[in-house]
Amino acid sequence: MSTVASSPTKEKAEIQTNQTTVKGVNITLPLLKTYTYIPVPDLEIRDSSTALVSLLPTDCLVWVYSSRGKKKRTGKAYLKARVLEDDGGKEGDGFEEMKERRVLVKYPKGSTYSARRSLLCPILTPTSDARYIFGSSNGTTSTHWRGNLVDFKCGRTVLVASETDNYRKLCHTHCRRGEGFLEVGCDYGFCIELVGRGMEVEETEARRERDDEEPTVTAATTAPRLLGIDISAESISLASQKFPKIPFFVADALSESGLEFVKEKCVEVLGALPDVIAIDINGIREIEAVVKCLENVMSFEPRLIVVKSREMFKYVDGMGMKWFGC
Repeated sequence: MSTVASSPTKEKAEIQTNQTTVKGVNITLPLLKTYTYIPVPDLEIRDSSTALVSLLPTDCLVWVYSSRGKKKRTGKAYLKARVLEDDGGKEGDGFEEMKERRVLVKYPKGSTYSARRSLLCPILTPTSDARYIFGSSNGTTSTHWRGNLVDFKCGRTVLVASETDNYRKLCHTHCRRGEGFLEVGCDYGFCIELVGRGMEVEETEARRERDDEEPTVTAATTAPRLLGIDISAESISLASQKFPKIPFFVADALSESGLEFVKEKCVEVLGALPDVIAIDINGIREIEAVVKCLENVMSFEPRLIVVKSREMFKYVDGMGMKWFGC
């Protein structure tokens, strides 16, 4: 992970974009050759998505979600696990049978569980050999398949959501224990607190696993590395009151001085520039501001950026990218 930001001059010289028009405004997406943009459909749409039919590779890292009863709706994230076997269901199974098929997973402490496919959410894991989880109709990317099995490994990625619930779930799902997380536009801090809780669940399981292996050794608990910023002093004040253990600051990531301040705080609070950055500067905000913010935080070189923007979602969705997660 980078700890030193590139110079602004060098960043501008290396920006590679794809220009289009959104509502009469010329828009350029930054660093298309460095970052892969993927639109992630709303949760309700994903419940009926053919993504649930795709096989999960052995050793794929997933969140196991609890069920909300007879209606089989996805509940809260329970634990992370590794896939041991996904047999793909029975020959001739339809969509409903495929998404409710059982997948064998293994929890950190070694116990196994046969979970419904619809309750498993694959986690993007970084790799230098970027094997993408998406397909494209415009020839700019490629899909990594093994039969109808999709690898959930990726290089630098931008996930784009249109709605708040989906955005928060993406942040919670794909930010891993030990990573630094920055949210730009944290508002009252609900999303960043959710991410922190997910990290704490992982840390608790990791600590239990260490204690089982070396019961006489007491390992130090690693606190989640979190940082939230917002231009609203009122929002930051309320967030700090509600979640006093999380560092929040008033800052404007769209301005040069504000961006420099955020970089300094990242190094000071997180110990380095963040691995994962989330951007929520109002889902209906003008797309130019969202693109500018995205371009600015890319100078931090995170492995993953999650953006909430309805207009950007529409545009990226129109690029032909397809999401194979759930």
